[in-house]
Amino acid sequence: MAAGPLTSPLTPDDPPRLGAYELRGRLGEGGQGVVYLGEGPSGEQVAVKALLRADAESRARLARELAAVESVAPFCTARVLDAALDGPLPYVVSEYVAGPSLAAYVRERGPLRGGELDRLAVGTATALAAIHAAMVVHRDFKPANVLLGPDGPRVVDFGIARPHDATRMTGGLIGTPAYLAPEQVAGQDATPASDVFAWAATMVFAATGHSPFDAGTIPAVLHRVVTHEADLSALPEPLRGLVAAGLAKDPLQRPAARDILIALVDPAAAGATPSTEELAAQGSRIATAATAPTSPSSPSRPSSAATASSPARPASASRPARLPGRPAVAVIAVAVVVAAVALTAGAVAWLRGSSSASPGASGISGASHAPDTAGTPGTPGASAVSSAPATSAPVVGPVLVHDTFVRGAAGGFGVSDTGGEWSVGPPADAYAVHGGSGRITMAEAGTGRSAYLGRLEETHTDLTFTAWADKPATGNGIYISAVGRKVDDAGTYRAHVTLRPHGGVVLQLIRSDADGAEHALLPGQRIPGLTVAAQGQLRVRVQVTGTSPTTVRGKVWAAGAPEPGWQLTATDATPGLQRAGFPGILTYLSGSATNAPVIVLVDDLTVSQVLR
Repeated sequence: MAAGPLTSPLTPDDPPRLGAYELRGRLGEGGQGVVYLGEGPSGEQVAVKALLRADAESRARLARELAAVESVAPFCTARVLDAALDGPLPYVVSEYVAGPSLAAYVRERGPLRGGELDRLAVGTATALAAIHAAMVVHRDFKPANVLLGPDGPRVVDFGIARPHDATRMTGGLIGTPAYLAPEQVAGQDATPASDVFAWAATMVFAATGHSPFDAGTIPAVLHRVVTHEADLSALPEPLRGLVAAGLAKDPLQRPAARDILIALVDPAAAGATPSTEELAAQGSRIATAATAPTSPSSPSRPSSAATASSPARPASASRPARLPGRPAVAVIAVAVVVAAVALTAGAVAWLRGSSSASPGASGISGASHAPDTAGTPGTPGASAVSSAPATSAPVVGPVLVHDTFVRGAAGGFGVSDTGGEWSVGPPADAYAVHGGSGRITMAEAGTGRSAYLGRLEETHTDLTFTAWADKPATGNGIYISAVGRKVDDAGTYRAHVTLRPHGGVVLQLIRSDADGAEHALLPGQRIPGLTVAAQGQLRVRVQVTGTSPTTVRGKVWAAGAPEPGWQLTATDATPGLQRAGFPGILTYLSGSATNAPVIVLVDDLTVSQVLR
């Protein structure tokens, strides 16, 4: 069976089969893996999601995703059929949903009307009620995560779904800005009420072709989420009233998904207590009563969803109660408006195109290739350096850039998932995005490379990413820098990581000048107990905040291990660097290396604004 029209051919790096499933083509890349169109032992089409990496952190994410979807009843979702998490390439097999996403369908054919819109509302409310009945919060409900299959809409992509009592992910907001609820923007945990807000915003998108909070920048979007009353004139009744209630700024004023479903499928039952499963079964029948819209030209995405044999679930998912100390909506609004104003005043947002990146030809110059105790803090402008964590580190705020590198690109890194385009130094063919990671090739010893997000200029930046090399370090090592601030014609602040032969890892804080000369803000520190082999993955984080002086913090740890406190902290007031700059990545292969070419790979990159 040849790959169908909704697939792309397998690449040379793709396996021909996983377990009992032959792989026929690629459906796409998303989250942490590649999704394949597969064929089961009986010839049935299935979706096979395989991890791009098999490290402990990625396996934990897949296990979390699987645990979430297995607890959800299979109403307007897609069943998980099989899974293998312990092999060299973990994967999950689910039903194949042949249809475009709501986002793709509306983009190609325009807004939904009449019965199409009604069935979408019923099907998605059915799925959300089933998800919440399993005590799971989706956290990223949006048009791209609704598939329009031939048998009706399916809510998919539980990649960031969590049980109600799970803790928040660190490093910023979770979700897509235009579909975040006001309380999420304010930094509170997502709840079922947050999913209801996202459902309502998605219904507005389906009926109009745009989010009710669209704006040109992330700060403007967040400001509108908190303060703007959506135009619902395109929605018919009774859907308009339900969407209006779902978009209430106060989460306590929003109906539960179960209540929305009752209003849509059985208004007479509003005072009764039918089980959520009974309601979901009725909603599923209504949603699949007519063939859902499909588009042969639209890519289809499979989902990880639910098994039919779910454990016992509560009969309903009621509206969350107010938690002790939880601020009222007026307080949330004030807090978020202040944050949005600070974002607008203090940063160039992710869509701004007036600035340009100038990565330059060089990566990391030879001045930084020092032994474990290189440099001294006595450089011009440096002061108050310390290897201890700061006593009151700033709070990390909204995510400005997120990049999972799940696209294909050659001659550069292309455009990040959110946050704008990458600019790379020469030669362009040293950079590519493939197999779920950004790849930087250093063809010869003594070669440096650079990649920057030049459209994002900030003075309060937090950059984190995963990095690893395809070969072990030789000579004086492999160098990877997380650049928190690059100012054209002035230099950089960065956390500089050295991968040593025999696995040692050294962290140093560095300031560079416009001419490339480098100064140690703090002597290099070998991280106790941290070693890395070839292809061993590290998380690297730098935080650069303030001006006159600027505070630079750095840390490095093994991917999948608990994140440590800040390992190095320094302050610096060098003129020229006390203004906004853009973040990026530098790499260098030591001149004494003996195993060129070496490829440094990067993934899971996030840039967040640090709140003042």
